[in-house]
Amino acid sequence: MRIIKKLSELEELKDGWLELEKKMNNPLIGWDWMSSCARAFCGEDELYVLAEEDDDAITAIAPLFIHEENGFRKLEILGTPALGEPGGLLYKDREALQTLLQSLLKQGLPISLRRLPKESEELSLIRQVFHYHSLHSLREGGGCPWISIDSDWETFEQSLSSRRKSDMRRARRRAEKLGEVTLRIHDVAETDVEPLLEEVFRVEAANWKGRNGSSLLHRRDLARFYTVYGHKAARKGTLRVGTMTIANKVVGVLLGLREAKRFWVFKIGYDEAYARCSPGVLLMHGAIEYAFREQLKSFEFLGWDAQWMHVWTDKVRRYKSPLIYPFSARGLKGLALDSACYIKNKIWSEHGNDN
Repeated sequence: MRIIKKLSELEELKDGWLELEKKMNNPLIGWDWMSSCARAFCGEDELYVLAEEDDDAITAIAPLFIHEENGFRKLEILGTPALGEPGGLLYKDREALQTLLQSLLKQGLPISLRRLPKESEELSLIRQVFHYHSLHSLREGGGCPWISIDSDWETFEQSLSSRRKSDMRRARRRAEKLGEVTLRIHDVAETDVEPLLEEVFRVEAANWKGRNGSSLLHRRDLARFYTVYGHKAARKGTLRVGTMTIANKVVGVLLGLREAKRFWVFKIGYDEAYARCSPGVLLMHGAIEYAFREQLKSFEFLGWDAQWMHVWTDKVRRYKSPLIYPFSARGLKGLALDSACYIKNKIWSEHGNDN
């Protein structure tokens, strides 16, 4: 087992990582995504990637870093605290995964593996490997809606409720009264990455996200990540940027990926000056049509489940977040500090407004 703690050493895992990700079929744990997370979010000596090897071949990888929270250090999946997207481990087979989890236990640090798929092999083996050697809990990890593409576009669109179709037609007419409307999904060349991302950042901040400082334009770490990752994805030919324009002005943006025969949506944003035209909804509808026309397998809403997404689907991928405290000095210290912080926050939420 190897532990990679320096960014300069991470490149040594690239070939083995790329081989493993072919089996996993999930770009959110792929080399491009995780190496971009390491560059964007890891400070000095925070990287902590575990790699299992057998006959010089990499058989499993835990893409982790050391995250300090509540006064103690714990191991987390790269990028998950900042991005909030589903995570995972890479492994050749069940045996390799079990060996990886046993090595992870030996590190003695508290472990937070946010948003693992609910029915995953990881969760099944975590219960087995950590059962007698730690205190652990399994928290809800939310969900991500998705659409199975198993018909043509016309059939799918007809399946939407008449009310929703009417709402979208009304929004389109309002937009057309202001000028020519164009919806487009851009297949992004690497030379166009930064100009298009600048437009995405600008429009995504032109509403409540900009006012409360949560937009990509205001979060330098997130902007850095999507810029680094955007170049890698564009080089690979998988980056997609959606735009909605009214009278040649961009009023809606979408940041996504076409990979593994699926369309993945990372970000959607709109200029609130055009809110009555519902540019976010119209652009998402256009992106879904694109996925159907391209005969992909599914359309994946990333981030967190939101009611407005259920205009198009009732399917949701569910996730769980294991939190593990090994029976070690550092593990039990983490448990004590985390529990104290949880109790403090609970008391504050229940009584903080009494004064």
